[in-house]
Amino acid sequence: MTGKEAFLRLLKNMVQESPADQTEAILLTEDSSLTRFADSAVHQHVAEVNQTLILRVVWGKRIAVVTTNTFQPSSIKKILQKANSLAKVQHPNDEFISLPGPRPIPRI
Repeated sequence: MTGKEAFLRLLKNMVQESPADQTEAILLTEDSSLTRFADSAVHQHVAEVNQTLILRVVWGKRIAVVTTNTFQPSSIKKILQKANSLAKVQHPNDEFISLPGPRPIPRI
């Protein structure tokens, strides 16, 4: 999956479709490269683009966090189900108050 709008749509849909009391979806993206030189010549070049989705759901004071880097629709549906299932069996965190409210997404 590529494109800022596509990812934002995915994240918004996950949050809206979640039956949990609160749901937070965070997408981390990384674009990194490494070049090694030997005897003044390129010896090895490695480039990687990685995306990680972190999903946190809250049922009352029960919280679960799951992550994935697979973005097929079936995988997204499974991670949402898994997070909700895990949260329901967690011990309540009595110190938990709330997830932060929505904020504008800063451009980095």
